[in-house]
Amino acid sequence: MEDADRSKKVTIASLLCYVLLASPLIIAEIVILARTYNNPCDKPLQTFILVCIVTQGVSVLFGIIGHFVPPVKNILAVFGIFFIVWMGLGASWIAKSNDCSAIVPDLYKLSLAVVIIYFAMIGIAFCVGICLVCVGGAVLFAKKEDV
Repeated sequence: MEDADRSKKVTIASLLCYVLLASPLIIAEIVILARTYNNPCDKPLQTFILVCIVTQGVSVLFGIIGHFVPPVKNILAVFGIFFIVWMGLGASWIAKSNDCSAIVPDLYKLSLAVVIIYFAMIGIAFCVGICLVCVGGAVLFAKKEDV
């Protein structure tokens, strides 16, 4: 029972951390999107940021609901896969853009920052996952030697 309580506290803490980190980014995205919405660009960076806002908002919402309704976590995993693909597409648009940095520099810089931030978060999560697997394997191996 104690492990379940600890797991619940960790889940709440990680969710709160995500909300606190994502909220300023979502606000910045909304503000810059509103300021640059009518300025054309050779790549659909406005659409990229708009879908990022919706995806981040739904992710936060499903994270909160998933804390109370476990099957929602499966939907969150599908959203995560979509978001990784969307970040790759956004990175491609940013790299192939010819005039966005000159016409709408704020939108271009925001799009670049969003891609960098989320790819860094994916990399950190991947490294943490590898470390957890290694530590878990070492603990399991140590338990087998004790037997």
